[in-house]
Amino acid sequence: MDQDPSGCEAMLEDAGIDGESLTVVLVRGGTRADVLRLLGAEPEGNGQPYPDLEDERYSGYALAEVEGGVVALEHTGYADPSPRVLAALSTFGGTAAVARSNIQAHERFGCARDGAVVFDADEFMYVTEHEKESVPAELRPLFDSVWVDLTSESDG
Repeated sequence: MDQDPSGCEAMLEDAGIDGESLTVVLVRGGTRADVLRLLGAEPEGNGQPYPDLEDERYSGYALAEVEGGVVALEHTGYADPSPRVLAALSTFGGTAAVARSNIQAHERFGCARDGAVVFDADEFMYVTEHEKESVPAELRPLFDSVWVDLTSESDG
């Protein structure tokens, strides 16, 4: 879970996953079953037929246990975990994070540590300078790479 994010980006592109409509949940510790339960997802093979993937009321997660924890991907960008669930996910190994983007350009970044939400913003790219201070220090370089200063006159 400490790998270069560009490798993960390439993996998603190779798999044909649309990065504009995606939820990514990272959970340190726990198991696939633990994360599924907290996300409220039904495990594969539960005897229920799969809903139509075009049904707007449906979403699904793909989960994988990786070294250090669990990665969960959701394909619409609309079924991200609530702050309460994000906090609960962080109780397994101390940390959990979510990044979400959907077709309506609603973007979220949130993280939790030891059962408490540390930062959660639906429009994290546009938070104020003062709000940036609440982002955990270890995540600031990543956060700063996508943050937009709306007070700047620059087009960059």
